[in-house]
Parts: sequence; structure tokens; C-alpha cells
Amino acid sequence: MATTSISSTRHGAATLEAGRANWDGWNNNRTRAPWERSRIITHGYVAGGYKNANPWYNVNRTVHSNDTSTNLGDMMNYAASYCDGANSDRSLYIYGGDNSFSGNTSRVWKMNMSNASSQGMTNSMNVNRNDMSCMTDYHHQGAKIYITGGGNSTTDRTNMQNDTNNTVQGSGQGGDYSAGAQGRLRGWSKTSGTAQYLTWASETWSSWGGSPGTNGWGKACSSYLQYMYWKNGGNCTTDIRRVNDYTGANMNAFNVQNSGEENFQMGNYKGYCLGHYNGAQNNNSYKWNYITDSYADGGSNMQPKGHDGMSSAGNASAYTFNNLSYGITPPAY
Repeated sequence: MATTSISSTRHGAATLEAGRANWDGWNNNRTRAPWERSRIITHGYVAGGYKNANPWYNVNRTVHSNDTSTNLGDMMNYAASYCDGANSDRSLYIYGGDNSFSGNTSRVWKMNMSNASSQGMTNSMNVNRNDMSCMTDYHHQGAKIYITGGGNSTTDRTNMQNDTNNTVQGSGQGGDYSAGAQGRLRGWSKTSGTAQYLTWASETWSSWGGSPGTNGWGKACSSYLQYMYWKNGGNCTTDIRRVNDYTGANMNAFNVQNSGEENFQMGNYKGYCLGHYNGAQNNNSYKWNYITDSYADGGSNMQPKGHDGMSSAGNASAYTFNNLSYGITPPAY
């Protein structure tokens, strides 16, 4: 895959490459900008998921400035029920499309986020999985997605520069139902029996003591603000925790909608839940503020379209690198 770059990198606009931006972004003096300013998230995508054992093919785009979701249609080559998603700076990857419920597959689908066009099936994972967890390294080695769980403890690694898939030495957690999130230097994964983190620099797994109480059915959401959010209970709970994304320590707790199998999407200063399970798969949506840890229900504009409910879908965040008017401070949304 050819490398694409944007020549001007002043005011914090990062250089766009096939897999990643400059790992911290730059200001107009060519010095590194803070991590939280390395990417400006303007919108995101949620794909797949299921309701009543029916997996979906469709993709929704959510614009973060106005909290509005739009159905882009049935774009995926394979429907995906218990799937997960991750993204490079240009592409969305959906792991686990199978056209069946609950699915057990190595397939990977890819979408170009610049123009929301399908790029079809890309190289498969090395093992079959169902409800796995994905973690993305944007910083240390960069341009790599790590996939574990979903009924297999092998850790797959996608190189987003060329879409090759290899495995990492050592075992992640192999539980069927997994939750995952990442920080700048580590990725985190949890199922009912195992909680671990993967250190990017060495690609080694370590045990995570004092982890939140999710059993993998309740999901997790990352941020660029040095913390992440994890549900703290079984499949349906209101309790969500803010967790340090380097130490794994609990920082705060608050309540959101009663749910599990959430479709979480990361923003600059807020997180989204775009459909979940609360006894039935639905399109109920909400957002929460990363600064105040306060949440608000989303109305019909925010809710995904094209079906009457979904959970366990895959999500991605999309960035704007060449809008220099943002400066080095992301917009308030």
C-alpha cells in the first residue's frame, strides 16, 4: 500500500500515513504536541451487530459535532453478529463477519473512512473467533491492531501499513466474550475469568489486578486523555468506571443506561453508546462527557438507523488531519 502524506503539518495537524499519523502530532515549531492533540476526531462509524440472532450488514456514520447518525446501507461483505472493530487513520476494520449467529470466523472486512467505501475482505486472522476484543497501538510501534479472546487465546496482530496478520508470542485471554480498550502505551482486555494488559513496546502480556467487574459482556471505550471507560458488572448494569489507561487503576464511577453488549465509540471529549442490549437488542443511545463523567440520553438523531436494534457491533473513530483551523486544540465536541 502506498504511503499518503499531507505536506503541511503546522498547528498540530498530523501527517497522514497508511496506518497512522505522526505519533504525537506537531506544532508549527516542529515540536511534538501532547498525545491528546495528536488526532482530531470528527466522526465515527458503527458496523454490524445483531438482533434476535439476525446479524446485520449495515454501517452507520455518527457526526460528533451534532450527535447525528446516518445509515450508509448494507456495505459489508458478510453480516457480523458478535464482532469487534478498530481503525487506522484511514480505514475501519471489522473482525468476525460470518453471515450467521453467533459466528465463529477469521474474516476481516475493511472500509475506507475518507469516502465511506467498502474495500472488501482483507487478510484473515490466523484463528477463528466470535466475541473478541481489539486494541490499537498508535504510539510505540504504531499502526498495529491486536486481537484476542473470542474463544481463542492466540493474539493476532494486524499491521495496518500492509494489512498482514501475524501472531504475538504469549497468550492473551481466551474467553468467548471479551472487552478491550487501549491507552498510549498499553492495551487492555477482560473476560469473566481473565484480566490482562499488553505492553506495546515488548508485546508482552501481564496480569491486571483490580480490574473492573465486567465479564466481557459489558464493553469498554478508550480516550486520548490518559483514561478509558469500562462497564463494571455482568451483561446489564448501569455502573461504568473511569480507569487509568497506564496503571489500570480505578479513577471514578458513575451511572449510565442499564445495558450490556454496548457499541461504544470514542470522541475527543465524549464517548458514545450507539445501541446496546437491555434485555433486547435496541438502538438506544447516549453520550458521556470525558471531563465531567456526566451522561445524557441521545434522541432519535443519535440512534443508529437501518434496523430496529443492534448490540455487539464494531466501531471506529475518524479523523481530520488537514483542517488547520482547528490549531492544536481539538474542538469541544
